[in-house]
Amino acid sequence: ASPTSRPLAQQKLLHWSVDELLLAEPEHAPRELLRESQRCRGDMLVVASLVERPTNLGGISRTAEVFKVGKMLVHDRKCVLHDSFKTLSLGAEKWLPMAQVPRESLADYLRLSRRSGWTVVGLEQAEGSVPLQSFTFPARCILLVGNESHGIPPDLLEEVDSCLEIPQSGVLRSLNVHVSTALVIWEHKRQQLVRC
Repeated sequence: ASPTSRPLAQQKLLHWSVDELLLAEPEHAPRELLRESQRCRGDMLVVASLVERPTNLGGISRTAEVFKVGKMLVHDRKCVLHDSFKTLSLGAEKWLPMAQVPRESLADYLRLSRRSGWTVVGLEQAEGSVPLQSFTFPARCILLVGNESHGIPPDLLEEVDSCLEIPQSGVLRSLNVHVSTALVIWEHKRQQLVRC
């Protein structure tokens, strides 16, 4: 049969219903769900401490959980209590390791991470930025994403090992931080899959 002769249907490969995932608390979740949530976390950390809007943080957390990012760092862990965060996260914060790194501590955190062998990559349109499709992600990568309005400030750009940008051809030349972060996380995951 040709591909067009049969109807296409959405198929989500979930072992648990969305309701189970939304209502489950990790301490009461089935053991296999807990194991799955922690199995094979990636070697990328996403630092979103500059992102202010809970909606964007919720979207980033959902993407990070789906692609098994190692950890997501935010300015304040209370962001997960906002309804707008919850709407986009779909409970990702329950399964994704998260930590708090306040904006005022970010430069020190990045410096210490680099000394510990992490490579810090900034997602920013800056002089010398590498186009995403040409960038090879290193092992132990920290992705620093910028503020919705101002991006990554110059003092923090000094703390990154390299910058990457997403090539754009439209008039606006500006993607939402959640969308940009999702594209970069996917490219990181794609490169991991190719290496396997």
